[in-house]
Amino acid sequence: MILNLPTLKGFTPRRSETTAWSDHAPFGYDLVAELQPRLLVELGAHTGQSYFTFCQSVSENGTDTLCYAVDTWKGDQHAGFYPESVYRDVKAHNQELYGGFSYLLRMTFDEARAQFSEESIGLLHIDGYHTYEAVRHDYDNWLPRVRPDGIVLLHDVAARHPGYGVWRLWEEIARPGCSFMFDQGSGLGVVKKSPDTRFTSEFLNRLFAADERERKMIMNYYALVCDRIRLHRMIGARNDRRRIRRLIKNRIVAPLRGVARVFGLVPKSDP
Repeated sequence: MILNLPTLKGFTPRRSETTAWSDHAPFGYDLVAELQPRLLVELGAHTGQSYFTFCQSVSENGTDTLCYAVDTWKGDQHAGFYPESVYRDVKAHNQELYGGFSYLLRMTFDEARAQFSEESIGLLHIDGYHTYEAVRHDYDNWLPRVRPDGIVLLHDVAARHPGYGVWRLWEEIARPGCSFMFDQGSGLGVVKKSPDTRFTSEFLNRLFAADERERKMIMNYYALVCDRIRLHRMIGARNDRRRIRRLIKNRIVAPLRGVARVFGLVPKSDP
C-alpha cells in the first residue's frame, strides 16, 4: 500500500528553535495528520515547539482538531524557571496563527483535568515534570480522559539524567504491538491506549506492528527528514542557494526517497 505521508511532500517548522523536541517534530507533524484527532491536549508546552508542530499540522492538513496546551509557564527544576516573556511569546504566536482552534490553559495539570470529559482526547502528549512519581501521576490521572482508540506520547523516555524517571514508566507500559519508541535525543514514546485498536491510517498500524527492520527504517526516514529541514534552513542563511539546493538533492532527497521506496512510502516509479 502506498503511504503518502505529509513530510514526504515537504515540511518546514514555523518555529525554528532547537530544543530537545526538534528530532521528533516531523513525526509529530505526520502523527496529527494520520490520526486526525478531534481533541489534542499537551501537558507541558514550555516554548511551544512540540505543541505548535501539532497545530501547524492541523492548520496545513485540515484535520478539524481542537488543541489545548496546559502549562503554568513558570518552569520547574528540570526545565528551569523562565520569565514571563516566554508565555507572552507563546501566546502571541498562538493568537497570530492558530487562534481559531488552539487554546492555552495557564494552570496546573490537575486543575485542567476537570475541563475534559472521560474518553474525549484523541492525542495526549505528556511532557511535564520528569520524576517517576510526577509522570506516573500525570499518566494515571489523564489516561481515563483518552479515547479507547487514542494515542499517548511521552517525551524523554530515553533520558537517564539524575531525577528523571520517565524511562521507568515507559518500561512499565511499553508493550509489543501497542508501543513504539524513537530513541533519538532524549527519546519519544508512542503508545496506543487499547491493544485492539486498528487505525484508518495504514502507517499507524504498521508503526505499532513494526519489527526491528521496519523500526530502523522508520527511524532512518525521520532522521533524514530532520537533515533536510536543517539544510533548508541553511538556504536562508547563505547566498549560494543553487549550490545548497544541489547539496540537499544529492545528500538528502535521494537517500530519503530510497528509504521511502524500501519502506513502501512512495511508488517505485516516482522520479
